[in-house]
Amino acid sequence: MLRKALSLLTVIYTMTLCATSSAQVSDEWKIIHAGSLLSDAREEARIEQSVIVRNNLIIEVRDGYVEPGEVGGTANARVIDLKNQFVMSGLIDSHTHILSQQEPNRREIRVTRSSELSALMGVEYGMRTLRAGFTTIRNVGGDRNAIFALRDAINQGVVMGPRIRASGQGITPTGGHGDGGGFRDDIFPHPHSGVCDGVAE
Repeated sequence: MLRKALSLLTVIYTMTLCATSSAQVSDEWKIIHAGSLLSDAREEARIEQSVIVRNNLIIEVRDGYVEPGEVGGTANARVIDLKNQFVMSGLIDSHTHILSQQEPNRREIRVTRSSELSALMGVEYGMRTLRAGFTTIRNVGGDRNAIFALRDAINQGVVMGPRIRASGQGITPTGGHGDGGGFRDDIFPHPHSGVCDGVAE
């Protein structure tokens, strides 16, 4: 009986070690060496900082330039050298329309541009937004098919862009801000899916 119990404990211990080892191997570590770091807007920027990242989550920030192996699990960490750069948290834009911009012929575009093309345009505008330092945006109204496709493509790593919190189609009363801009239904029907005139609708 004792021998069976010891054998069972050995199996459990071995499985635990294997699971722990597998978890450690699968972790992706990065160490960012920041020349100047603004981690809290209420404080002054700090110089010569190390940002420890595991699986794209910041674990801690340390003074000085930490090398791989100095923090547990980071022996194979990728070092990102930003010693000559100013590093800060990503910005958040809480009101965007990432699928379009203020183009001279924007009224014509509203009735001629497909959802598919809008999504592709959103990839370009998303990259511009990301390069400007905005890592999260809230898209407050737009082509639902295009914005949800763009959001999902970014989340799945298909394209690069900011994290998107998308509202989809806006809700508007007849003649309101989102009511198609005065086009007839046979020319521009889909914005009217967001028209809501009262509780029943």
